[in-house]
Amino acid sequence: MENINHDELGIYSSAPKTSRNFVQRLTSVYQYLFLQPKSILIGDIIWVLVGIGAVTWAFRHTGSILFSIIVSIVLLGVSLAYSHFLPRFYIWFSAVFFGKPVFGKLGGLDRLSFFTLLKSTPKMRIDLKESEKELADRFCELDNELTEALFKERYFALYGEQAGKDGADIEAQWKNLWENKMLMVGTGKQTFQSIRNPDNLAFRIMPMKLQYASMLISPFIKFFQLFGICLIVAYLANWVALLTIIQVMVALNLILSIFWYLLYSYNMSEIALLVPDESTVSPNIFRQFADKIKALQSITLKPLNITIENSFFADIRSYQLRFIGAFTLLNSLYIMGLLLIVMGAHALLIGGLVGASLNWYLSFALGALLLPVAFYIGFYFISVIIQHFRKVLGSLVVGVTTAVLPFFIYYLIKGQLQINEVQNGIWAALSGITTILSTIVASQFREILESEPKKDSDKK
Repeated sequence: MENINHDELGIYSSAPKTSRNFVQRLTSVYQYLFLQPKSILIGDIIWVLVGIGAVTWAFRHTGSILFSIIVSIVLLGVSLAYSHFLPRFYIWFSAVFFGKPVFGKLGGLDRLSFFTLLKSTPKMRIDLKESEKELADRFCELDNELTEALFKERYFALYGEQAGKDGADIEAQWKNLWENKMLMVGTGKQTFQSIRNPDNLAFRIMPMKLQYASMLISPFIKFFQLFGICLIVAYLANWVALLTIIQVMVALNLILSIFWYLLYSYNMSEIALLVPDESTVSPNIFRQFADKIKALQSITLKPLNITIENSFFADIRSYQLRFIGAFTLLNSLYIMGLLLIVMGAHALLIGGLVGASLNWYLSFALGALLLPVAFYIGFYFISVIIQHFRKVLGSLVVGVTTAVLPFFIYYLIKGQLQINEVQNGIWAALSGITTILSTIVASQFREILESEPKKDSDKK
């Protein structure tokens, strides 16, 4: 019997190193305002027009009105072409940052999402009523059966004809691939087989939650980055100070982090069992599982309690940071492309890039490229602070009280303040608070390092 060559599939074989009502209302309003097709189109138009206005600022203040109009029209054409080719480019771009499908040509989640779920879902426990546990178990078993059937269908579509020509037992080939390779994909004790445990309801609901949170946050990132680009132009025009830009960036990251934390922190008092319908699977698959699918349609579970471990947010934050880094970098590359065209037009139409013009373009380019780094670092630190808010609040109260109280008492006694001493005290308090925050961040890095799977040599 001939063996089918499975190497070309590219299956991944090793692991890479408030209240519910408020959040629901917030997300509903947000979806209506920003995620409707018309809203997305209007938002993209605003982004392109403001982005063109930002990158052409130096050109418009140096060249003629006619040249400025011509260059702007060219940039609009480039933006239109970019939007046309973006879907194809994004497939390659996302594969670089998030990884290809974990099961190669057979599909599945991207590697980043897969390993995030592999690490995080065992850290979430969902307590259900006795009457709902059976429904949850049936849903998880159906998910397991559907997943295997879908992969098997794709496998037969890829190798059915080859197996017929070569005389290979395709059923045996599939069983060997499924049991000995696909189910074994994972890291350490956590594998695809272990994560498919019928008790792991979180594994069935978290993929949608990851995608949903990223979808909700992406417009925030997009317009915050555009606002950052406008601030860079304002700074280069001497309209705002650098300190103002830093303050605004901190505020934007604070909003982003709070919204992200709200999406993941509130208890999911209702969990809708998302089963496929006839439009999402092939007719053959639907007929095979029709009875089980219909029995679980329109069912909602109401958990008694949802408990997560502390490191759960660290795992999800790592996923979100990768998304933020990739998304902001993609936007910065678009801006850099427009900037290069403007620089070329400036050199050809106005007479070379020298002196103040060259300095403006280089400074703008540096700022645009640093924005992804600023959002990445800012989101990380502020999300850590929000997660450990009680510790931070305690250190803040102690630090400010220690710094201010002695001078307040001195004022009551003497009726005057020593400004220099007050400043020194405040700086001392801030230094102490910074030390505590650094300790919290360091502990997060330690948890990340300690969570890495041990090598075989270390286990002995």
